[in-house]
Amino acid sequence: MLVLGLVSAANAALLLKVPAGGTTVAIGATADYTVNSNNTSAYGGWLEIVNPAIANYNGAPVILPAATRNLSVMTAEPAFGAWYSFTIASSDAANPLVAGDHIKISVKGLAAGNTKLNLYADDGATLLGSQDIVVPEPMTLALLGLGGLFLRRRS
Repeated sequence: MLVLGLVSAANAALLLKVPAGGTTVAIGATADYTVNSNNTSAYGGWLEIVNPAIANYNGAPVILPAATRNLSVMTAEPAFGAWYSFTIASSDAANPLVAGDHIKISVKGLAAGNTKLNLYADDGATLLGSQDIVVPEPMTLALLGLGGLFLRRRS
């Protein structure tokens, strides 16, 4: 817990990045969001999926190599809903944190609708970033695909 007391100022440098394919996730498909940081000192935070019936974590979020250090941890917090708390830290001077993508969050579409993936500071209340997650109805995807084929054929 000492680490969490040292990390509050570092959270300003966190960024929740959208997947390459955008924020739309088909039912049964997955999309990978990342938490990017230019921090090289310890920090902590929270991840939340607002409506896990629409889209939910596809496994636990993963701490990536730039942040995999001896004190970095990811903890499920089911008492709060679809939440994870995390601490990114190192006490090894020979193996410090490196700026870059620190956390990968794989999200799976479960039912048609909209939800959000939120990134909070270590206090669990200060919102640092939010990304919409749209899970379209399967028929909507089919119609969009047919429309794209029609437009391609016309030109």
